[in-house]
Amino acid sequence: AYRLGDGSQRSAIRQWRDKAGTDKTETRQDERRDKRGAAMTAFSLEPEQTAWCEEVRTLAEQRLRPLAEKGEEGRVNRPLLAALGELGLLERMFSSGALDLCLLRESLARGCTEAETALALQGLGTTPVVRSGTPARTPG
Repeated sequence: AYRLGDGSQRSAIRQWRDKAGTDKTETRQDERRDKRGAAMTAFSLEPEQTAWCEEVRTLAEQRLRPLAEKGEEGRVNRPLLAALGELGLLERMFSSGALDLCLLRESLARGCTEAETALALQGLGTTPVVRSGTPARTPG
């Protein structure tokens, strides 16, 4: 288990790199420092992830934003929620890992803030049911 600020994560990364045969000079060049001075590993998205984000953003702009604009302020926009479901985005919210979920939400927000908000609210209400509900209490 890693504890914030105790250096254990940095140590584990170095041990992993040493086992993988990564040069120590290369390790130091790849590391960045956060505000606390803890080492951070350089990070970038794979081309497939970048393409998927662009696809979601385009969907949000072209298909979801028009639905959001037709919605009534302060009311549930059911056509927008239905479109999120039809596009498979609601299901993906529960079948994705943390990074994919962050990419999904960020891409939606860039294309249509209302769509991202609707997705997030569905997640807040549905996650406890999906994780802790019993078959007798969950639809399906």
